[in-house]
Amino acid sequence: MKKIETEEIEVVSIESEHTWNYRVVIGEDMDGEETYTIREVYYDAEGNPEFFSVDPVHPFGGSVKELCNDIKMMRIACEQAPIRDGDLGTGI
Repeated sequence: MKKIETEEIEVVSIESEHTWNYRVVIGEDMDGEETYTIREVYYDAEGNPEFFSVDPVHPFGGSVKELCNDIKMMRIACEQAPIRDGDLGTGI
């Protein structure tokens, strides 16, 4: 498997003290089975995960290049440790 180059992908600044990226979040379905989704995770000023999007996200973009960049960011999320639903608050 080819490693994804991350030099051109940066965490996006939302506000001066908040940043976000995609992360894998472990949750449960209605039967209690583990599920894995991609969510937007927002960080505090110290870089600690603070909250994540209520709903899973899907790749999108205004062009093919933007769509492919979004998919790359989601692939990078798959290389990081998952976050458990319930460990952080949900906010958006």
